[in-house]
Amino acid sequence: MNTTIEVDEGLTKILIHFDVDNHSLPIDQFVETAQATKKIIEALNKEFFGGHVKFDLMILPSEKGSFKEFLIVTVALTSIVAATTTAINQGLGILERDAFKVYIEALTEHEPSYWIEETALKHKKMISQNETERIRESLIKREYVTTILSESAKGFLQKNNNELNKAGIDIKNFYYAYEGKNEFYDSCFNYSIRGIGFNEREDFPIKRNDFLNMKVYLPDFDEHIHSDIQIWDISITSPNWIQNDKQRKWRGTYKNKSIGFSIEDNNFWNSIKRDDIKITSSDSMKAQLVEVHRTKEGKERNEYKVLRVLEYNRTEISKPMSNQELEEKALDSTKNKPNEVDLFNQSR
Repeated sequence: MNTTIEVDEGLTKILIHFDVDNHSLPIDQFVETAQATKKIIEALNKEFFGGHVKFDLMILPSEKGSFKEFLIVTVALTSIVAATTTAINQGLGILERDAFKVYIEALTEHEPSYWIEETALKHKKMISQNETERIRESLIKREYVTTILSESAKGFLQKNNNELNKAGIDIKNFYYAYEGKNEFYDSCFNYSIRGIGFNEREDFPIKRNDFLNMKVYLPDFDEHIHSDIQIWDISITSPNWIQNDKQRKWRGTYKNKSIGFSIEDNNFWNSIKRDDIKITSSDSMKAQLVEVHRTKEGKERNEYKVLRVLEYNRTEISKPMSNQELEEKALDSTKNKPNEVDLFNQSR
């Protein structure tokens, strides 16, 4: 391979090590596994950083021996500088919350604070006298973001699904990441790969007969639906400031349980655009929430949609909907719109 890519020293690599008969790999399988890995990183980016990190996945030259696919996550420094005080900072703050600490530790075997120290130490060795404090801070944040995404993606690919589920990394919250993982191991199986490793050693802990066990069933449901609407106080654990995002939900707690939900109140989104709402690290809202129950053969899935945000951090946002409006809106909310992803339907 004659590809030459200039990379910052110390950038975290995603090494995918294939056990193959010859030092070669079909180009389709190389592309498919890279695309599946990218899908996992995109899903983690949405979950951890609200999708605000603009990244590319780059291919590095391989070496002799069993075939190694080297990938790196690259993030434009300009995107980090521009987002330093907004979205990225919010994402970094979210990673320090207990639920996300559990996610990161389960995926990478270290808490976020460990990776912060590691990236700061790496950068200290490469520091330039011409750096301003702002550029230095942005470089460290860039390295931290790429490390979290890279290490989390590697962990997601190599850990068994029972282990991930115990940490709350389930298909309800990480559907698209699991979809990418399924595609990755389908590709490995289809092209007769004997085993997979994620380091330089000639050691392949995930054998061919493990590939199918690394996949997870993503259900396809025919639905019987009913819905309930109530006014509830919701404590926000992970906001998502992208309106109409079909992949990542808001996360919060109500009735002493953790839920993912969308917000369909345009008045709320307009208030955000006008900066009328004060955002804190412990946000809460009072909202009219529809809880849609979808069932098949005794199995149930609940979806949650905020129809009206009455208050956000005690700031009044919208007036309550009338009973007639609620009934009409609830009926509309039980239908999957043409461009809306149905997590029970694999044919998207």
